[in-house]
Amino acid sequence: MQVEGIRQQAGSLPWQPLWLSLRPHQWLKSLLLFAPLAAAHRLHDWQLVLQCAMAFLAFSMVSSALYLANDVIDRDRDRHHPLKGTRPISRGVVPVGMAVGAALLLGGLALAVAIRLPGAFLFWMLLYAALVLGYSFLLKHVMFMDLAALTGFYLLRIVAGGSAVAIQPSGWMLLFAACLFLNLALVKRYQDLLVWHRQAQAWPLSCRQYAGVPAGLLARLGGLTGAAAILVLALYLATPLANSLYPGTVFIWIFPLLLAGWIGWMWHQAAAGGMGDDPVLFAVRDVVSRTLLAAICLVIGVGALL
Repeated sequence: MQVEGIRQQAGSLPWQPLWLSLRPHQWLKSLLLFAPLAAAHRLHDWQLVLQCAMAFLAFSMVSSALYLANDVIDRDRDRHHPLKGTRPISRGVVPVGMAVGAALLLGGLALAVAIRLPGAFLFWMLLYAALVLGYSFLLKHVMFMDLAALTGFYLLRIVAGGSAVAIQPSGWMLLFAACLFLNLALVKRYQDLLVWHRQAQAWPLSCRQYAGVPAGLLARLGGLTGAAAILVLALYLATPLANSLYPGTVFIWIFPLLLAGWIGWMWHQAAAGGMGDDPVLFAVRDVVSRTLLAAICLVIGVGALL
């Protein structure tokens, strides 16, 4: 009866569960492609903004295609996960054939857009796709290599965005991003470990290699990477380059304080079990996170204008 109900639901709403499987909220990550353009204060150049928008579209489509592929690959394992078991593909609401077809279509459209962009954007996008597939098949099962891969996903977006507009990201930006996104990757794994312990090992962890790792170890590593991100940001703001880009130097120093508050809030929510499986989705829905991130954007904007 339950299987029949699922089939009826798939027949009546074939596109709604497929749309959810694309994980459109994850497209927010592709906004990182605009980071080099914004850091260079070139957002007023509409030609470059258009090129970045095309890059954003290509990355969003290829990301959704890869999410579909990942859900197809992990569908049997996800059925036993208390959170991932609700995904449409793992529940059988979206047929495997439909998911594979949608993934191929989105991948083709992403390539069609990417080849129109200058520079090595296509190379970086294909490298990103290869890394995601490598993560799905192998790296997610290797301790700490999965964290490096998750961090690499974000860095490749920044590098690809710079390539699309012929602006090379600075070493400061890449180092700061590496520390910050490694911190978020640790939050994700920390949450996995907490769910594992609270379920008394009643379900298979996505990355079993962490089953014997104390959650406190990941929390300490999270504290170190969070502090490193704030330190790198502070050191950059003290450079002559930052002083020239942000005349309101004193005002811009609010940025590291807000960032520290947001990182602490994310870890607090993970420890309380209120984050769920996806830190990005949590940040989008969480009022405190949205407020702090909006305040960070405001501080950066005002600091550049003063």
